[in-house]
Amino acid sequence: MSDFLKVAGRVVRVLVATVLLLVLEVGVPAMLTRFAGWPLLERVPSWSDIENALVSPIPEEALLKVLACPLWLLWGAFTVSLLAETIAAIRGVQIHVPMLGPMQALAAGLIGSLVIVVLPIDARSLFGPVELSATPVATVVHESSRAESTSEIADQMHVVKRGDTLWKIAARKLGSPQRWGRIWKLNAHKVQADGQVFTDPDLINPGWQLRLPSSRPAAHEVSNATPPPRPYIPVRPQASEPFLAPLSPTVSPSPALPVFTVEVPSGGVVSMAFAAGLSTAYAASRFHRRRRRVPPPASTEITIAPEPEPPPVVKAMRNAHLRTYADRQEGPPSDADLMREAFSIDVPDKVVAGHRKDRTGVDIQPAGLSLGLTGPGADDAIRVIVLDLLRQADRFRVEVILSTPDAQRLFAVSAEEMKAVPGLIVTESSGAAVGRFAETHFTRSRMLIERGADSIDTLRRDDPGEVLPAVLLVTSVTDELFDQGVAAILVSADRSGAGALLKGNWPPGTTCDVREDGRVSSAEGPKAASFDGVRFFRLTVRDAADCLRQLADVHRDQSEAEEEALDELGLPTWDGHTLVRLSVLGRPVIQVRGRSGTVPLTGLQLQLFVFLALHPNGATRDEICAALWPEKAVDVGVHDPLRHLRDTLRSATGYVDKGRRDAPFVKAHGRTYRIDPNLVSVDLWDFQNVISAARNADDSAARVVALSQAAQLCRGVLAEGLICEWIDERRSPQARIQADVLSQLAELQEQDDPEAALNVLERIIVLNPDPEETWRRIIRLQLRLNRRDQARNTAALLRERLQELGVRATRETERLFSEL
Repeated sequence: MSDFLKVAGRVVRVLVATVLLLVLEVGVPAMLTRFAGWPLLERVPSWSDIENALVSPIPEEALLKVLACPLWLLWGAFTVSLLAETIAAIRGVQIHVPMLGPMQALAAGLIGSLVIVVLPIDARSLFGPVELSATPVATVVHESSRAESTSEIADQMHVVKRGDTLWKIAARKLGSPQRWGRIWKLNAHKVQADGQVFTDPDLINPGWQLRLPSSRPAAHEVSNATPPPRPYIPVRPQASEPFLAPLSPTVSPSPALPVFTVEVPSGGVVSMAFAAGLSTAYAASRFHRRRRRVPPPASTEITIAPEPEPPPVVKAMRNAHLRTYADRQEGPPSDADLMREAFSIDVPDKVVAGHRKDRTGVDIQPAGLSLGLTGPGADDAIRVIVLDLLRQADRFRVEVILSTPDAQRLFAVSAEEMKAVPGLIVTESSGAAVGRFAETHFTRSRMLIERGADSIDTLRRDDPGEVLPAVLLVTSVTDELFDQGVAAILVSADRSGAGALLKGNWPPGTTCDVREDGRVSSAEGPKAASFDGVRFFRLTVRDAADCLRQLADVHRDQSEAEEEALDELGLPTWDGHTLVRLSVLGRPVIQVRGRSGTVPLTGLQLQLFVFLALHPNGATRDEICAALWPEKAVDVGVHDPLRHLRDTLRSATGYVDKGRRDAPFVKAHGRTYRIDPNLVSVDLWDFQNVISAARNADDSAARVVALSQAAQLCRGVLAEGLICEWIDERRSPQARIQADVLSQLAELQEQDDPEAALNVLERIIVLNPDPEETWRRIIRLQLRLNRRDQARNTAALLRERLQELGVRATRETERLFSEL
């Protein structure tokens, strides 16, 4: 009935637009011609006619014509606008006529109402479901069509200039700096012309070419538009193989389309999207192993080493995934291509948890989920849902909260292996898991009130830099759930992007009894009808453990790569007295005590952390707002980036709050914020303390020791790669201080250890290449060590630099050149 009302509304709208168009285009000129006459002169007036008109009284007919002229002008403007909008509708472009904005808007509305009549109407909405075929069907996604779609979305290029940031580019090119996330999504993990991979949105280099989104509205802005009809291609299943769908890892089955399944050797069943995700995880793990492999020396015999065999469940999923490319007669993609294809920073809004009798998929949305599962197949179904979220949990996209007893029951893996899986938060007890879930919900609810937003999706859309992952509580039904008000929380949890998946009977929500084969035997609750005839996907404990280990392997490989990068930067694993180590002398790096790798922190959270590191005694809210939001004239709350900073450090360190009033890592005293030195140490603070010790040293030996410690902390430019206005004024003085420390150390080492002094002087050139005295000292030391060729090369580099700067060498430098 509602569909017939929509069609009737369409017809009425077309009739009204037609009548209004006839009145404006035909009725108005007819009325003006009837009562005021034709506005233009019938003949050219003579000079005598003009003289008579000036001395004679104005006749009523002439006065009426004069008053009608503005109406004629308005009618002409509307006619021109109508023609422009008609051409625009036919050609599918936008045409802007200067000075005709209101008229063109009216014409566009009328043309749009008339165009409705040619839009397609779904026959099924009018006449009920259409019996197409009993054979299941699939949507085939071709790479060529995907490439065409991508080229439509991103049809502009921008060459990065010095001083550019994604924030500034979005402000200039897209009209709002808040749209920087769209540029990042289009260019993330793309290889640039200089060979570097774009992996950090805060670091872009001059000369890079970035694709920009077009002026078309984003997907969420056109979600209410009528979607184009989907192509349906029947696929005949093979009797000897599981029913497969040629889907890419990043494509989720639509609720209206069949979902294709993969059966693993143990009898478990998962979706093709799930299998593609695990296949991509295996490819990523193999890629990281290969890129770190060291070739054998020439004296070693070359042998063929077999690739480590994946677990049977992962192997079955990978074979099924690769078979989809063979079905499309495409060659298998490389591991790097698979990783790029699967990469996304979007928060997953659903997982495919099973299928109905007609093979259509059953989507479960984490936001607002209030589902309990009972029966012998409950744990098998929960494992698939959890793993399906975790395979998409790159960086800050997903947070699954599990207690240790529930995690052991579901996956039976060690605590260390579970910690290595990104997005999996394992607490010591179910009470702690519920407490963390409740805290997340209430924190986000307060954030929505403060921001005036209706849901967490709105905040994600308006500010892509916010760290707002999908949150799912997975636990067993106990009295604690009712005591801590979880049932009341889940009533509005969809607004906060959180939900709960429970083992046991759950009267406040929906409860499904799941048989051993995954079929729902009964369902009770407000959404029980949507689970009628559903068969959940399922995995055994052993298969789920192998899948979880595969996800952990990928993260472990990434951590080892990060650890190697830290070794190249001269930063060993942190084992100091504080829980967190922040290094800002050079590229900002955050480490956790006793753990390899770094804490991934970007955007406003990183800026806030570095800013507070430069103010060890604390900074006021006004000072922070003026630095982080210089374009804002009003006070901006710092609690959101501060909250995300604390949450990220909590997750990375496993820090447990000591109470509601505990604010770890950054202490607040009124309107002043300060890094807690008991939990966080900063290399800049240590550098300043060592310099003070060197200044107060009693003898040269103690001074050398202090200066050597300071030199170990001199990694490079202050907060290298961080592009902020407030950091620029501090970089040059800090670079000079580091250069002075290294210069004094080189002077003290020059007599006893000229080789060490030479290495220190060469580090000064990287920090501050301007003083010619440093170059001269290097040349003299190279001559002293009988390295005349190196001295000539150093002199050539200095000459080249001076020529680039357009300055002449000093007399002393020229004299040294002549000696060479």
